[in-house]
Amino acid sequence: MKIAEDVKSLQAPAILRLNCPGFGKSASLSDGDALSLTEYKVIIVNPTSIVHLFGEDPSVIKQIDMAQAEGLTSCRLAEDQIIDRIGQQIELRSPELFQFLAEGGLLIYYLCRPFVVMSESRSMDNYAWLCGLAPDQSGESTMSEQTVRHMSTVAHGRNIDKTLATNQSQFSKYFDQVGLEWNTIIRTDFLTSGYTALALAGPKKCIAGDLIAGDKGGRVVFLPAPYSPDFDRVLIDCIKSWYADKEGLGIDNVENTAGDNESGATQEDFQVITQQAKIEIKQSAVAAIVAEQQAAQQAVDDEFERTAKRLAAESAERAAKKVAEDEFLAAVKKIADEEAAQAAKKAAEEEFLEAAKKVAEQDAERAAKKAAAEEEFLRAAKQVTDEEAARAAKQMADEEFAMAGAKALDEETKRESKKLAEAEKLAAKEDMPVLSNKNGEENHTGAKKALSKKQTSNSQKLEEYDIEPKMVSVSHRAPAEESGAELAHIAEPEHIAAQDIDTELDFTSVQIAGEVGNLENVPEWCKSYWLPGIDSLIKEVQVLRKQIKDLEKKLVSNENTISSLEGVKSTLLAGKPGDLLAGCKLVLETIGWKTEINNRSANELVLIEEDHSVAVVRVALSQGASERTELARLTETLINFWDSHGNEPKGILIACTFSDTPISARKEADFPELMIEFAKRKNICLVSTAQLISIYLDVKLGKVNPENVRQIILSTAGGLSGFSL
Repeated sequence: MKIAEDVKSLQAPAILRLNCPGFGKSASLSDGDALSLTEYKVIIVNPTSIVHLFGEDPSVIKQIDMAQAEGLTSCRLAEDQIIDRIGQQIELRSPELFQFLAEGGLLIYYLCRPFVVMSESRSMDNYAWLCGLAPDQSGESTMSEQTVRHMSTVAHGRNIDKTLATNQSQFSKYFDQVGLEWNTIIRTDFLTSGYTALALAGPKKCIAGDLIAGDKGGRVVFLPAPYSPDFDRVLIDCIKSWYADKEGLGIDNVENTAGDNESGATQEDFQVITQQAKIEIKQSAVAAIVAEQQAAQQAVDDEFERTAKRLAAESAERAAKKVAEDEFLAAVKKIADEEAAQAAKKAAEEEFLEAAKKVAEQDAERAAKKAAAEEEFLRAAKQVTDEEAARAAKQMADEEFAMAGAKALDEETKRESKKLAEAEKLAAKEDMPVLSNKNGEENHTGAKKALSKKQTSNSQKLEEYDIEPKMVSVSHRAPAEESGAELAHIAEPEHIAAQDIDTELDFTSVQIAGEVGNLENVPEWCKSYWLPGIDSLIKEVQVLRKQIKDLEKKLVSNENTISSLEGVKSTLLAGKPGDLLAGCKLVLETIGWKTEINNRSANELVLIEEDHSVAVVRVALSQGASERTELARLTETLINFWDSHGNEPKGILIACTFSDTPISARKEADFPELMIEFAKRKNICLVSTAQLISIYLDVKLGKVNPENVRQIILSTAGGLSGFSL
């Protein structure tokens, strides 16, 4: 038999509340704070972040609150110890959670936006404690790698459609409350197996769901976030209704228990149970009256809401009419000021053209001077090369001429010596008379004297050609015995490697100017001689030619860089001439992203990194500050992209602002403060085209690392800082 304590409603000590004060016991999951989870019947969780649930350092919680207020979805901690401690607590609390559900407990979890806390080596989001009970099919995260959640962090609203399963749930009336809103969506395709959708915000857009966990009626319920104490009373009513159904403590059960007096109950027990039943009957009647009053109040609220909508529509109509009138007056004023504006524009254009012409003339003058200097350098280098080659060829010709003269004299001397020897031999054989001197003395040396005279004559010839009577400096092998063999060629110097000789140098066809003349038809045997010292000249020519090639390559590279910068400068700064989207695409690809045109919009790009879509870029052009409608369209694109692909990319708005105003004359900011605040909340990065061309210039000149630029853009929420012209 059930006693009076069993019949009572669920009491506050049986309810544990984590980061959401209200009816129940408020605590955290840190060791020594909350009791073992199996001691509770209901656990209500507001998972702002995993740090909020485990009651860590208040300064860290304040840091996370500030990051969420700025619209960020992650926060980097300075130390690993906090995440380490939370990981240890999760290992202790997770078995308690599963035992709590196995014994029939109720876990209510508000469907907050995923928020990641990270350190140098670890990361963890606000669903890590649930492990496999998380509502989306993202899998379990580890201590070193955070799983990407299949939840939207951009969409929010108040449109709530209950499902058929909700009408049979004790939490049905929770979704009927006025003012209830949601900020996180899970596509029904990505719901974890076993979960049932309780409320939708559109086709396949789940904002609430539940799961039966265990044979004893354990249950996990996800309700729309953010948590608000305004809805706590109805929540507690739903929880008590669930507990009564679970325990079978309805009015009928109470009456049956009260009538069963044969089981050993005392008269006092019977009176207590009867009194309790009467109290519950009164409470039911009061609840019925309250429900009727609430229905009437709801009807009044609905009528008020309809009236408010009608008045809002009329107000909007009047506002639209006022806007139309303002636009008409603005158009009249614009027409009145048109001539003055055109005159000012024309004067500015003439001034710009004059300045551009002056700059072009200066550039042309510098280019002409540069070309003349380069031409003079090439001409001087060629002249030095030709002079060295001419001197080398002249020296070789002089040495060969001297060698030929010496050889001819040597052969003539040999012939005279041979003739003299033959004459003396013949005279001796035929007993020819010999010459006699004036004293009648015999002289057999006449022929020798004639030979000596001939040799003296040859020596005089050598002196006429300024040739010393010794071997010339051209090295050669000794001639063969009396055979008159030709001189052998000299081996190439050993210190000149074959690969050191530039293949473009062809010394067999060098044109030598001056006394030597044209040496095109050089005999083959001459080509086999290597002149001493010419290897240093060859190396010097090679060095000069390499320097010329390096200068030419650097010149072409610098000219290409200048051409590229000039090509995108005016397009990015003024939006014309050229294609603004193509100019932005060029810069984004230069810093390392692959880009594709978004099929849904002609002025949007999808950035791809390692085959994953990481961001959607919208490019906008305006004559003043950036328009708020562009940011709204980008937000809509991000929601549609998430709806189609299942993952939410980074949003980037690139705006070409003040397109008709010089940079020095711009007095307003590129993005209004309201746009910046909205972009922070939506994790959208705002970039001006002036910043974009500054990034392009820094990358081209090697001042920044493209990877660092990509990381800065992807981590920025709001206006991008730095990179100013």
